[in-house]
Amino acid sequence: MPSKQRSIKKYLLQYNADVICLLETRVQHSKFLQISSFLLPNWTVLHNYGYARLGRIWIFHKAHIQVTVSTMSCQAIHCHVYNTLSCQYTFLSAIYADPYSEMARMELWNELVLLGQALPAVPWLVGGDFNEIRSLSERSDGLACLPRESVLFNDKLQEAELHDLVSTGSFFTWSNNRCAMPITKKLDRLMVNESWLDAYPNTTAEFLPPGCSDHCAGCVEIHSPIENAKRKPFKFFNFWTKHEQFLEIVKQTWDATSVQGCYMFQLCKKLKALKPILRKLNVEHYGDLPNKLLQEQNKLHLIQADLLACPNEALIRAEREQAEKVASLQLAEESFYKQKSRVKWLQEGDGNTTYFHKMLKVRKSRNTIRELYTDDNKRLTRMSEMEEEAVLFYKRLLGTVDENCIKVDDSWFNDLFSFKLPTGLSDVLASPVTETEIRGVVFSSPSSKAPGPDGYTSEFYKASCLLLEI
Repeated sequence: MPSKQRSIKKYLLQYNADVICLLETRVQHSKFLQISSFLLPNWTVLHNYGYARLGRIWIFHKAHIQVTVSTMSCQAIHCHVYNTLSCQYTFLSAIYADPYSEMARMELWNELVLLGQALPAVPWLVGGDFNEIRSLSERSDGLACLPRESVLFNDKLQEAELHDLVSTGSFFTWSNNRCAMPITKKLDRLMVNESWLDAYPNTTAEFLPPGCSDHCAGCVEIHSPIENAKRKPFKFFNFWTKHEQFLEIVKQTWDATSVQGCYMFQLCKKLKALKPILRKLNVEHYGDLPNKLLQEQNKLHLIQADLLACPNEALIRAEREQAEKVASLQLAEESFYKQKSRVKWLQEGDGNTTYFHKMLKVRKSRNTIRELYTDDNKRLTRMSEMEEEAVLFYKRLLGTVDENCIKVDDSWFNDLFSFKLPTGLSDVLASPVTETEIRGVVFSSPSSKAPGPDGYTSEFYKASCLLLEI
């Protein structure tokens, strides 16, 4: 198969990678040196021929990359990877899960769980062919329900605390290449743990076209830190409503702001005037919340130590006041991480701060825009370039006449809808909105929803609804 080997070699060399993993090689051990040296000469290569007859996994790396094998099996090679040029350290797991044996795959999932428990503070990248889907959307032909083995796979990944890297390129990564009943699935994954997100938050992943394979190649790239964006827009944090001065501050600012204009204009201007006041409240009482909580906890510990050494009424009162302050900050911290993580199925007050913090990192990684492509397929990675391209895109979009649109008269809409509003109801729809209706809508709105464009959440309006009058 020299032509296929040449195609693979050309495919590999077009990407300036430091580490390359080849899976399902199907090469006899006797031909390993000949083929591997042809594909990537002067690279060091590791393999698992000692566990798999056809050497399912090959790992190539350049000279400045130090790779030390931790463990290996017929389905995985786990190794320490150190870049001597950038001084970056990671733990890498190259995976080729057994496509035929569910029991063998379960052994691999348990192996990942054990590694996850042993590597909580080590940046860990897990990639390869898992021969398993995680959701119904990861199979093109559709399924009525998720298979039992997929449910178990999800459970084990959650135990191992592994999260899919947000990727670009192909969503489905495998095809059966059949003319009759073609099927595509997402069998290949690139996953990381929380420590990876801490160490390399600007990682990008892409699934490339398959070329001469039936699987897409996965590419992981560690970028330099993203440029700091401009000042972040205002966002209301729900725990502010618990502060004893919150309602008083809102009332004073609202009454002191005099605006002329329609009611909607007055509302917008008063809400805008309130933003710097609430920012100041946050800085004074909740700024650098984790460190502030730690400082107050240390103060509480000192008071408790003095109380045990020399009990008196003043120290007892001081200890109670400090304990209330610490409890308030703990609830504020948990509310902060819950709101940022957007996890809705857990309630505050159960000590879920660690979990919310993990979900916050995962959500931040998923929502960060690290690259954009222009109309001429030019890749943009600098924040200033992406901002400029986004503005230009919407300017072109909003300033362009769609030639496919045709002008229609009112009769077209009358023919489109069979329903007609009964006589008299139009007056009801046009009647003034009452204060009772407004309050009913405000208090019936669900909690923990994303804020509107002005940054205020429904909790703000619920907490201060009785004070806000135009």
